[in-house]
Amino acid sequence: MMDENQRREIFRYLKRSSPVISRRGEGASRRIEGEWSTNAEEDVHGYKAVVVYIQQGLGQHTELINRVLSAVASFQHDNRLQYLVCLFSFGWEDGKLHHAGQAHQARWNSLTDGWAEELATLAGTDVPMADPVVTQLFPLVWPSLGAKGRVSREDLLIFFCDQRTVKFSESVATDYHHAFQKNTLWFFLGEEPLGIEYGTFVPKVVTEIEEGG
Repeated sequence: MMDENQRREIFRYLKRSSPVISRRGEGASRRIEGEWSTNAEEDVHGYKAVVVYIQQGLGQHTELINRVLSAVASFQHDNRLQYLVCLFSFGWEDGKLHHAGQAHQARWNSLTDGWAEELATLAGTDVPMADPVVTQLFPLVWPSLGAKGRVSREDLLIFFCDQRTVKFSESVATDYHHAFQKNTLWFFLGEEPLGIEYGTFVPKVVTEIEEGG
């Protein structure tokens, strides 16, 4: 279980490492005295999307997952950000990211219980025999997201894994190393105490020969 010190550590890491993004701020309206406008843009630290990946078989950890997501939502809350939440499960035999077919549009005051429950449902509790391999960071087709079709440098990536045996395909490893490693949090739920890596963990790479085998 994640303790309060770990929760605060997550918050501190996000505060010092998050990118600068633009958001619509609130200011006094120039047209109507006493009213507020939300048209002005300002730069703040935060993330435009939170992209979460859970390993197949970890569906029993709903409470822990919710504590992690609530810590992230609390950070986004401080800057009153609106952002997308994209939930995926990896490690499946078909090599694809499993999802519910849609993203969640979160506000700065959104609750995270429903997200944790959706992740638990996606993951299930049937543990696969082989070590999990992440072959993509975003589904090739997800029409309901509209313009969002990939992860970006302004997103936060969160991985929930059992152990540190998770692997990346070569293409994912390249993208991760060059663009996303700093913005990735890793949680190893099978470790006691809970294992956490902040932008430092690098999974082993599955070569093309291994992928084809």
